[in-house]
Amino acid sequence: MWRNRSVSFNEYADLCARSPISAAYAPEVVQYYFSRLGVRPQFVGLRDRSGALVGAFPSLYRMVFPSALHKRLLGKRAARLGDFGQPEALFPVLPDARGLALNHFSPTTSALLTGRVRSITRKSLRRMAIAKERKHKKLSARARAFAQEGGSAHFIEELSPRDFADAYLNLYCKRWGYSVSDVGDVREQILALHAHLHGTLLMMKGEPVAAQLCCRHVNEHLYYVDFINAGVQKTDDNTISFGSIMMLLSLRRAEEQAKARGVSLRFSFGFSYSDSDYKAVWADPEPTFIGI
Repeated sequence: MWRNRSVSFNEYADLCARSPISAAYAPEVVQYYFSRLGVRPQFVGLRDRSGALVGAFPSLYRMVFPSALHKRLLGKRAARLGDFGQPEALFPVLPDARGLALNHFSPTTSALLTGRVRSITRKSLRRMAIAKERKHKKLSARARAFAQEGGSAHFIEELSPRDFADAYLNLYCKRWGYSVSDVGDVREQILALHAHLHGTLLMMKGEPVAAQLCCRHVNEHLYYVDFINAGVQKTDDNTISFGSIMMLLSLRRAEEQAKARGVSLRFSFGFSYSDSDYKAVWADPEPTFIGI
């Protein structure tokens, strides 16, 4: 049951280490978001009948934080957080917990928390696009051709925070029509959370052509990647898709990293708007539910 008792950051972090969680609920990531808002982090504890802590979540505006709704509620202040995409609410709850009342609103609660958290309905209107294992033979052939023609892939661990931020933001701004000065908060996010990011940069003959920004959290229970956004250079050649090649190599990288650690991979593409959406190439829709 829910208890209105504060949970320390260390208690929350300890519970996260013992539970599968999505990247948006990683302790250091949440702490960073609260610091950007200038608000003291508030963690709400979920306890069993004995009073033992079996679940917890960050709270803002009586809602499980962060969620896509917070972007609306925060208004212009939301920009301070950078870009956190469309997070799946997979916060730490121990596997044997059942029927916990949040007394907070959680609009896109992960299907992995079904039964552990009380809900209004079994399914909400939002579905998450979760990557499934697929061979992608045609795209694999394109990736090989890309390499043969002078292309190369670089992952965020191989790049300094500033180098990755520069390449990603330049491509992102060109794609979406922003000026680099408009995305200073995203730059700060990349620099501060570099160790918690899963990023991919494609180069063609020394020139950046595609970059992807994802948030990542890894523990002994799950390797979680949350696709936030991307910047891709346009090309007149319809046979080349830098974005698709980037996505394939990013996904393969995550699969390799999860396998090396002996844990399952959960790669989220955010909301699934329809089965014909481009995300259907990579992922299958999975229902969420409204936690209360």
